[in-house]
Amino acid sequence: MSPTTSRGPDGALSVTPRRSNASFLDGLNTPPSSHGKSSVHFADEEASYASQSSNLLSPRGVRSSDVELTTPKTPEEEEETGSQNGFSLPTLTQAQSNSNAHKNYQQYAQHQLQLPQLSPHTRSTGKASSLGMPPKRSRTYVQQLSKESARELAKTAFSMRSTSVGDFTFENPHEVVGSSLRESIRRVTAFSRREAPLDTELNTVVRVNHYVRKCELRLDPETITWSRGKKTLGVLPTDDVVGAEVLAKKKADTFRVHYFKKGRGTGAKALRRTPKFVDFHCLETDVVDSWVGAIQELVRWQARAPPISEKRLLKVVVNPHSGKRQARRIWQDEVKPYLDLGNFNCVVEETTHSGHGTEMGKSYSPDDGFEALVFIGGDGTLCEFMNGLLTRPEHEWREIVASTPISLISAGTQNAFGTGAGIPTVNAALYCILKRKMRPLDVVTAVSAANPEVVHYSYCGLGWGVAGDIAAESERYRWMGTLRYAFLKVKRTVVLPKKHSGRVRYVLTEPQPPLLRYDDYPDAGALDQFEVEEGTAYDMDRFSQQRKSWGGIAGSISSPASRKRYPEFLWKEDCSNYVVVGVVNITPDGAYSHPSDGNLDLILTRKGGLLAVAKLFGLYVMGKELQSELISYLKVKAVEIEPDQPDDCMNIDGEVLEGGPWRMEVVPSLFKVLSEK
Repeated sequence: MSPTTSRGPDGALSVTPRRSNASFLDGLNTPPSSHGKSSVHFADEEASYASQSSNLLSPRGVRSSDVELTTPKTPEEEEETGSQNGFSLPTLTQAQSNSNAHKNYQQYAQHQLQLPQLSPHTRSTGKASSLGMPPKRSRTYVQQLSKESARELAKTAFSMRSTSVGDFTFENPHEVVGSSLRESIRRVTAFSRREAPLDTELNTVVRVNHYVRKCELRLDPETITWSRGKKTLGVLPTDDVVGAEVLAKKKADTFRVHYFKKGRGTGAKALRRTPKFVDFHCLETDVVDSWVGAIQELVRWQARAPPISEKRLLKVVVNPHSGKRQARRIWQDEVKPYLDLGNFNCVVEETTHSGHGTEMGKSYSPDDGFEALVFIGGDGTLCEFMNGLLTRPEHEWREIVASTPISLISAGTQNAFGTGAGIPTVNAALYCILKRKMRPLDVVTAVSAANPEVVHYSYCGLGWGVAGDIAAESERYRWMGTLRYAFLKVKRTVVLPKKHSGRVRYVLTEPQPPLLRYDDYPDAGALDQFEVEEGTAYDMDRFSQQRKSWGGIAGSISSPASRKRYPEFLWKEDCSNYVVVGVVNITPDGAYSHPSDGNLDLILTRKGGLLAVAKLFGLYVMGKELQSELISYLKVKAVEIEPDQPDDCMNIDGEVLEGGPWRMEVVPSLFKVLSEK
């Protein structure tokens, strides 16, 4: 359960944990109890370090606590790999067609759709990525330059669509395995927009939290470090920091730094951030304001946002009826205090009736100039608004989707969108809003034969078969909460199965990319981050006639799976009796789906005899279920599903879509989502 955030009698932003963790070895604990004790614990006596935490510091100086106690070190020099462009393409698993017509179509599709290429970005070897950078024998980090020189170099790098210029790189020097490519591009953007707020280190003498002994505090663009003599006591990456404030009502010589600590582990686990803080008691009271100002300005600079003196403008849509009706509390207690700390101006609207979100989307204008659209509710709240927005005149919605990222702070019974998009918790979503971590997101468009004029938009995916049965019956079992999904899955798969036979037609991605999990291949196609960073609300003069506009094909939105874009010879067909057919855009439903690879993951699960099912179970135990003839996992561009049963329905992001047959198509990178994934 997430903690409750509020401001105490002293005016300080604090987070009250729902479950205490008193372990000394856990380092920086969740923020304070009512008596105002600090959230940071480290020994203030040398003997205490030796006796209580012999395992706190490893021989390399790494502390197994919430703040890594590690001396900043340069990553290993990467080896020369790849092609003349500095990266290599993966081995493709399927040969291209020999048909001349097929080849001509592929060239057309690549030119028109401009889909991101899958390119490997080695992380497991401990070497930094060279994707987007020429091979190099040595590196100089841009932080070693003056802020004026760094900005000019960043402008050059951005125009070159590269994260390095010559031997100069924009990677984070404190990342042991090298920065992710998307994060490096965000750094290029930050340096290019305006000069870094810190040209030299800040130093002062402080006491940390309630410890008596003094230590030296240092701030540079990458870390906040406190040490005593040659011993480093704490290192806090500034990328985790979301703000600072003076505890004026408590002690005028004290300031508090708020940060969101990464989850333990890698990949999806690291996205589960936790809010924490640390208090610094300055021996010189006249430096407190300058430290707070420097940290606040650094956070704004990292977010590629205007200086802290200017307001950041957000549109917030709250659905108080979602899930367990916690949206208002989440907004007031967990979200708003941090937005106040970051000097946001939030325009808040609540949905009052079914379809209200659609009405809001239809009335939204690009002239409103919001930095982002934030939804607090369930997946349906987001879907309603965006479906309404895309009914606006084409030139308007093209500008909106190009300039305005979206975020969902989940208050519903499920969080399929957040889990797949990389914001699995309230705190993960809030962190990405504060630090303005953006990435592209593919969208699925769908139409039914019963109402072909109405286009539906899906962010997670669609399902037919048992998935459709669950959507049709879930409202009846709402009293069961999230357990109703497991109950209905067992009911319609084992106890009272329904027949779902029909025909599935699809256009394969040619050639078929390898099936790789996103966490094993996080920077596939990541060079599109340069496009994401352009055309935001801060780049756009709201009265200008020339604005950034989404450059995709409108036909994929107005007429999904059209034969004009996908001629008949491209379509393949599968006829069977199915358990479920999934047309998936993001995880967790598609194990190998990527948020913006320009593909749909088509998963066909067929019914079979007892022997085939037993074989499938054995393969599943070994993690080789895709070797079963009952399952097919394909990367596709468009899908048609024609059921034999006239009363069958489709599950679209948890809602019911009736009136098959249905046509679906992927729209590459239609939206920007606030996510660090």
